[in-house]
Amino acid sequence: MSTNEERCQDLLINYGFDNDIDKFLKEEPPKETKKRGASPSFETIELKKLQTKREAEFRSWLIENKPKHSVMVPIETTTATGVPDIFACYTGKSFWLECKSLVSPAVTYLRGTQYIFFKKLVEAGGKGKVLTQFILRPTQKAATIYIYDVEDIVCYPIDTFKESGQRLYFPKSIKPRHVWYYNQQKEYTMNYLYQLIFLDNEDIIW
Repeated sequence: MSTNEERCQDLLINYGFDNDIDKFLKEEPPKETKKRGASPSFETIELKKLQTKREAEFRSWLIENKPKHSVMVPIETTTATGVPDIFACYTGKSFWLECKSLVSPAVTYLRGTQYIFFKKLVEAGGKGKVLTQFILRPTQKAATIYIYDVEDIVCYPIDTFKESGQRLYFPKSIKPRHVWYYNQQKEYTMNYLYQLIFLDNEDIIW
């Protein structure tokens, strides 16, 4: 077994799963244990609250503005960890979408179980995207959305990621396929965002 496979297996074992994806989706979520150490600062707590609030708003905004004849369903599950936020289907293509909202500057990350889910998804021929919304700290306004294809993420061995708790932070070598800017003042702005997500095409076609 390779080092990467061993790390993946260790993650599954540590988080209470085995290597069977069907069982993985049905298992009880692992209970997080609190680590002893210094209490987080007030600024850190407030920053986490802001990111959590904006992440929920980001998911709702994406679903509310979805293209006609598309399906975007929020995934609310308490029976498994690692399952992405949204299941989407458009033009005959199905995607799992994981949404992040981070205050810039920050590094995009996946939890270990999310990495495992997407790795299994890619191996099964499925499609997925990680959408990271970056918020400007001074104004607390969203500025950009980075669109990552999970195939570009899970092709990296898990050892490549900087691990902190359950988070696996992206190395600099992982680049977004596309970047969408909130300040674009053009009629096709929202359509263009969904074009980048669903069609992976930067030529204006809508």
